Amino acid sequence: SLLEKQNSLLREKIAEQRESRDKLVRAADENWIFLARINELTRDLVGINSLNLFYDRISQKMCNDFGADEIIMEFIEKETRGMIFSRGGAVIQKLGSYFDLESPFSGPVSEELGELYCGSERSIKSHVIVPMVTPQWEGILLLGSQDLQRYRSDMGIEFLSHLRDILVLGAVPLIRNEEFSK
Repeated sequence: SLLEKQNSLLREKIAEQRESRDKLVRAADENWIFLARINELTRDLVGINSLNLFYDRISQKMCNDFGADEIIMEFIEKETRGMIFSRGGAVIQKLGSYFDLESPFSGPVSEELGELYCGSERSIKSHVIVPMVTPQWEGILLLGSQDLQRYRSDMGIEFLSHLRDILVLGAVPLIRNEEFSK
């Protein structure tokens, strides 16, 4: 009876450990997929020579590989607050205090931020906000989804921070070119 009880407890413990291991393996697989997609996006941005093409390529990748239904991107000059590029309609100004954050955000669309997507044909329920900041300009990338669970608030921001860094590195020379061409 005592041996049976110990065996039963050991079986339960082994089952719990297998479940934990399987969960870790699934998380590692998901992380590898995200890393591969971000790597592919980085390669796809090489050679882009305008902000319009930059936006088009990012939109295509975010829709196809990251489940976005709506993509908004905007860049403004810090000193004059003049618009450099916009696909979405004065989003940085609407974000107000949220934009001061330097870390990406993921989660459901709050009532106050719902107006960001008022021009969309879709009902956006969850989103990712990726702020981009340099000494000369500020930028924002919004990824919106109709699925409330697509961009959850409990998601880690490591990959979003990595995405932000890639976008900043890709946008710097393009914005510099835009300034010279004016």
